[in-house]
Amino acid sequence: SQFDRFFYGLAGSRSNPSAVQCTVHLEHSPRAFRAGAGQTIPILPFAICDDLSGKDSGPAVQTPGYWTSRIESGKGQDKYSWNAATHQFESGPDGLPEITVTVYSTTSVGNPDSFIPISFSNDKGNGGGNHIPEWIRNGLTGDDLQSMGYSELAFPGSVPVTTLTSQDLLNCRIALQEKSGEACLISLCSALPAKTEITSITLKRPVAARVVQVSQIASGSLKVILQPCVIATSTAVTSTTPDAAVNRYVYSVRLSH
Repeated sequence: SQFDRFFYGLAGSRSNPSAVQCTVHLEHSPRAFRAGAGQTIPILPFAICDDLSGKDSGPAVQTPGYWTSRIESGKGQDKYSWNAATHQFESGPDGLPEITVTVYSTTSVGNPDSFIPISFSNDKGNGGGNHIPEWIRNGLTGDDLQSMGYSELAFPGSVPVTTLTSQDLLNCRIALQEKSGEACLISLCSALPAKTEITSITLKRPVAARVVQVSQIASGSLKVILQPCVIATSTAVTSTTPDAAVNRYVYSVRLSH
């Protein structure tokens, strides 16, 4: 297999053992993502609000956020299955629930299913919506991060949001359809501030999912069905804090001598 050949190349043949030894580290506590030379961070330029909702009268009245309630509680619908051999989705359950999110032309409070468009570059200003399809297809670059004054995309961290025109939505639909089946990072964010105009959001933690289906439900919105998955990316920066939370979706594999 490819793995046998890979580790055989590291260790050398049995008849001629190598003095070089490597340790494989499987890390899954990402605190940030950083794009090295020639790299892009495989993240979709959207966020899902996943804060607890409820009143201050105690935890008993609180309900889980949208991602948590649909995916991590296992209560989401399970209508599709991922075929790893064909790299396609098929009808029928596979034990992994799906979540349906909506891309609206404007970001506003009151839509828990909102797939909030993120502008990953201050250089692109208010026209960031024009570049959402580019980020969908290609991911986040180091130059984009530098334009925001960042060396890495941190969790938690703040990023600007953007609005979308009708043409932007059409281009997003095409780009998301092209991305179908590919494992991507997705940001979960804190509760949106209770005001009409929202210019930025606070990222909480990363998850990973594949786009199952994309459809236009109205002139100003897109419906996107996502299924959670696992992604391994060398752009992940692992937390060194002993009690760092384990992330079930994002892994990085590193070799050390």
